[in-house]
Amino acid sequence: MKFPQAHTLQQIATIISSEYVGDSNFPILGMNEIHVVSPGDIVFVDHPKYYDKALQSAATVILINKEVECPEGKALLISDDPFRDFNILTTYFRPFKKADSLISETAKIGKNTIIQPGSFVGNNVNIGDNCLIHANVSIYDNTIIGNNVTIHAGTVLGTDAFYYQKRPHGFDKLISGGRVIIEDNVDLGSSCTIDKGVTGDTIIKEGTKIDNQVHVGHDTVIGKKCLIASQVGISGCVVIEDEVTIWGQVGITSAITIGSKAIISAQSGVSKSLEANKSYFGTPADDFRKKYKEIAAIRQIPDLIDKLKKNEKTVKDIVRSFYETDLIHNTEAFSEYLHPEIELYWNSSFGFNKKDFNDIMGMFNEMALSFETLRCEISHLIAEGNTVTIRYTYYVQTIEAPDKEDPIAHFITIWELKNDKLYKGYQISQQVDNAPESIMSFISK
Repeated sequence: MKFPQAHTLQQIATIISSEYVGDSNFPILGMNEIHVVSPGDIVFVDHPKYYDKALQSAATVILINKEVECPEGKALLISDDPFRDFNILTTYFRPFKKADSLISETAKIGKNTIIQPGSFVGNNVNIGDNCLIHANVSIYDNTIIGNNVTIHAGTVLGTDAFYYQKRPHGFDKLISGGRVIIEDNVDLGSSCTIDKGVTGDTIIKEGTKIDNQVHVGHDTVIGKKCLIASQVGISGCVVIEDEVTIWGQVGITSAITIGSKAIISAQSGVSKSLEANKSYFGTPADDFRKKYKEIAAIRQIPDLIDKLKKNEKTVKDIVRSFYETDLIHNTEAFSEYLHPEIELYWNSSFGFNKKDFNDIMGMFNEMALSFETLRCEISHLIAEGNTVTIRYTYYVQTIEAPDKEDPIAHFITIWELKNDKLYKGYQISQQVDNAPESIMSFISK
């Protein structure tokens, strides 16, 4: 926002009752937010994190809440509350003026422009030639509209920026003193809302077409010949370059740039700047081919989970399955369940011995010569990580007495698994004690 005429540093300091650093006659031409400042402007800063950014910006006067070293060629306004004083300046130079009629006497309306009943045209509005303003449109103060513009019913141009600072008592509003500028040959659908800039301008450039119920935030600049479909929401300080297409219900975050001729598919969420000449989709929006591949992959997840559940065994499942296998008749089970480098450290009633893969397989092959059946009764099975502890009893039917099943030994074995196979075991065993209490203790409850 530029002032009607240049003011001195001392004059501005007097308006906001502040101290200053610099020549009292230092010229000040306007005031702006940091993203749109130019030499001669005031910018405000009230947090140490942003001091350097403000001091090094194009602004030549910094409204700040701490006296710091003033850069050469600049001046400081020292305030206990820069946010408050920035609002004071906005109100001073761009005060709200009450309307006395639906179309202000100060509005300028071009040739062949039609304004339908019920529309409001505020103070200092400038509307070009051959425009059509439908019923119940509201055009706030200082808005500029070019030639051949169509604005449909219920649209509002120049609403305040959605810009608040949190305070202990609630939220303080940053007063908007900027404008809305609509260039030639623009169409605006019904029930659109275009916020004015905080101190700068919200601009919709020549030839752009906007559908119904679109919101454009403060200080956003929309380029030439863009197409924006209904229910799009554009935050403040966005730059949309020329010939961009944005389909319905897209949401765009603040302070980003969308490159020229980009296409954004419906219901996308744009959270970062997008390159020119590409198509985008999804939330967060990304290259549409990449996003559709991601969606296709996501759709496969339930099937993949089902397959994993069917195919993947837990370590407990592996150990249980091994011991429940008929090991004296199924020789393939050893390759399926035992790691080729398996080691079994075994303390039994007959002493200690160590067995490898061939020893274990040979032991069960020998048992097949004496026993008709071999059955494992598991009483306990406990897993922690890749380690499983199992307590069990082997029951057999001998060749001599195939109709009678007897317990032969009790075991406790701790197995470490590797690559889903039994890898290292530590085992103790004892021959069966035929006392009923002892036998029952090895029977699974």
